[in-house]
Amino acid sequence: MLCTAGHNNADNAAFCRVCGVNTFSAPSIVVKQSSEFNGMAIASMVLGIVWLYGVGSILALVFGYMAKREIARTGQRGIGMSTAGIVLGWVGVAGVVFIIFFVTAIFHSVHFTPCAPNCQP
Repeated sequence: MLCTAGHNNADNAAFCRVCGVNTFSAPSIVVKQSSEFNGMAIASMVLGIVWLYGVGSILALVFGYMAKREIARTGQRGIGMSTAGIVLGWVGVAGVVFIIFFVTAIFHSVHFTPCAPNCQP
């Protein structure tokens, strides 16, 4: 342990053996992480995985963003799960948009395909 003058002393010394001034130790801050997971983060990840025809994806986004805000405020665990739920939610929303586009394109091509010259509409 160093004194204020920079002399090296034993770790448990209260005064410097060379100059007699008080010794000091660097201040340390111990942050105890909460052991409980955020419930909305878990729900976000599960709903992102399940998908539920797009409804799960939207709920995964809502719960994921709410969980991130709450985790930042309370210090709970689960930031990775909320991020996974958000990513899976956006992938699910993109999937719904793709499916709607694909079904619309198929319907349009089947419904508006011109008949051959011999067919009766």
